[in-house]
Amino acid sequence: MTIAHDGAAGHTSRLIHRLALGQGKDGAVIGSMSASYERVIVPVNGSKGDERVLTLVGEIVHRHPAFITLIYVVEVLQSMPLDAELPDEIDKGEQILTRAERFARSLLGNKAERVTTDLLQARSAGAAIVDEAI
Repeated sequence: MTIAHDGAAGHTSRLIHRLALGQGKDGAVIGSMSASYERVIVPVNGSKGDERVLTLVGEIVHRHPAFITLIYVVEVLQSMPLDAELPDEIDKGEQILTRAERFARSLLGNKAERVTTDLLQARSAGAAIVDEAI
């Protein structure tokens, strides 16, 4: 499962809550949602929405044990090589991932070892997140 948020916290919270309850976007019950998850990918961006999303993911993981991968994507301009050295952006991403990881681990208690982080460099954050989920 991949969970993304765009700053529209209310929409994201409602969607994740429905998914946690086994309901689709329209509220219909999804039979396969009762199965356990193996991995939940959570893109983070340093906004206030990160903690809200992680709180909801923590609730899901308490009911359905899964590994959580926190992802931050440094988007590289088309005019630059994809492997360009971007120390300021990398530092920012590492700080955001560290804060998110610390928060996620505090929520999960004895399941804290299930949290990992990944800093990616890509042209498009959305495409990188989808690639990571596959």
